[in-house]
Amino acid sequence: MSFEVTPNPEIEDAALRERIRLSIVHLRLNEPTFCETRRYCHDRYLGLPTGRGESGPWPLSWLEEECPFVARELRRQGRLRAGDA
Repeated sequence: MSFEVTPNPEIEDAALRERIRLSIVHLRLNEPTFCETRRYCHDRYLGLPTGRGESGPWPLSWLEEECPFVARELRRQGRLRAGDA
């Protein structure tokens, strides 16, 4: 996973897709720091090792409050932990 933000390829309106792409570029949403932060939040929620010495997964409620984009994407992709769905 790259943790980059991309326009939904199912958007049929090419002009809208391009405006979304330009917004992503303008806001610099795919800069390494942002991608790394999304990866870190994802890994912490799932309880995966991050190499930073933390233990235990973050609760979904925390993720929804502090990293709402990651929380929504995990929900959309059906990747929430059992019991959080």
